[in-house]
Amino acid sequence: MVAEPDLGSGAVRRGGSSPFIRTKSRKKNKMEIVTEDKGEQIREIKIILKPEDYKSKLQQGFKEKQRTISLPGFRKGNAPMEYVKKHYSRSLLYDGFHEMIFETLYKYLEENKIQPVGNPIPSEGNYNLTDNWSYDNDLEFVYEIGLAPIIDLDQEFEPVVNRYVVDVTDEWIDEEMADLQKQYSTYDRADDIQENDYVIGEFIELDENLEKKENGVVHKSGILIERLSDSDEKSKFIGLIQNEEVIFDLKKSIKNEAEISHLLMVKKEDIISLSSNFKFIVSSITRIYKPELGQEFFDKVFGSGEVNGEEEFREGLKHSLQSNFTQVTAAQLEYDLKKYLMSKLNLTLPDEFLKRSIKTSYDDKFTEEDIEKNYHHIAENMKWEFIQHAAAIKFGIKVMQDEYNAVGFQMFKEAMKDEKIPLTNETYEKYLKPFFDNKKNEKLIYEKVMQLKTNEALAKLLKVEVIALPLEVFYSKMTFQKEYEENN
Repeated sequence: MVAEPDLGSGAVRRGGSSPFIRTKSRKKNKMEIVTEDKGEQIREIKIILKPEDYKSKLQQGFKEKQRTISLPGFRKGNAPMEYVKKHYSRSLLYDGFHEMIFETLYKYLEENKIQPVGNPIPSEGNYNLTDNWSYDNDLEFVYEIGLAPIIDLDQEFEPVVNRYVVDVTDEWIDEEMADLQKQYSTYDRADDIQENDYVIGEFIELDENLEKKENGVVHKSGILIERLSDSDEKSKFIGLIQNEEVIFDLKKSIKNEAEISHLLMVKKEDIISLSSNFKFIVSSITRIYKPELGQEFFDKVFGSGEVNGEEEFREGLKHSLQSNFTQVTAAQLEYDLKKYLMSKLNLTLPDEFLKRSIKTSYDDKFTEEDIEKNYHHIAENMKWEFIQHAAAIKFGIKVMQDEYNAVGFQMFKEAMKDEKIPLTNETYEKYLKPFFDNKKNEKLIYEKVMQLKTNEALAKLLKVEVIALPLEVFYSKMTFQKEYEENN
């Protein structure tokens, strides 16, 4: 697939959406600018340089070039001026005036709040001197630009977009608390089995006579006694010591086939043929000491004094669990906002101009077939950028330093995680400052903050409702990734 050209993103930030400006001429800083509409969302801009603006500079350029030329039949530096003008005028004009012309062009666009689409397309005649040209002639530099669509965000919008979040239930919080207790548990050897112990031993499959089954499963593994679901079967283990054995009903004790598969290292499809009765011979017993639900435990999980009491601890866990889905929620919200607004606003672009702009801007790196193949995706992204830009202007969105720092720090942590670099004091000291000093990261952080704030502003404009869903239902609403993959 052809890489998508980065078109429009820079231009998006140069000005706001505004009604088209009709044919207009102006004189400022000795340059005359004449514009003319050439079609729907296409405008020609002609920048006129008067002789007094370029003559001395161009003459000096010709003389300096003449001194460097060695031409057969002439001494070095004495090549005919007509030869110099014919062969070097284009490069001298480009080197001497291109930057100034482009600055004039973009200053004109900015002053008139004209939001361009893609990059300006220069006329083929730019920087070329005709055979009958003289210093008394004006120099004209002609560019064709595409015009962004007008975006009306002051109209009424239907409240049809929702923000989906995960409904963190009390049961889920209980499970998370139990998992954290295991995580912060301490361990010690034990003489006899109790309910909270982890026991390693040998599992031996038995036949209907409770004898070792021929070609049956024999596997050494470990099991948490508390995970045995049948109380009668669980009681058979309590009090056993090392090297003692017990016969129990495995399938009655463990209902989950995935757990049985992992425990015995057998395929799930083979479980149905397993006997229910197994012998277990105890090899080792590990006592698990879970921390009590108290302030000491709360401080270990969240930091000293961050939460006080079980109620705040549970609320902290709820927020932590929900934050695991923040990025997914934000991505789906943007997808739904984009889908609705693109349909509602029905924006148009000067498509043929934009395709030519892509081709000329990238020195014909992309074929027409390449551009056609990727054009829909490029155009849709560009329209969405224009909508976001219009929202940023409407709501006066700016990036504040504290927002920049917070988002940048989160991006830094994600980058360290991707590189599998642990977050330590040494990590922060070595990598944090270079991360923020990197110009590419600076741009990415800025754009991320603008994206988040713009989406929030659009969500408020559309009166987006927050809907909490059970986890499995929540995932069914996360369609952005699937549809993105289908369209790419």
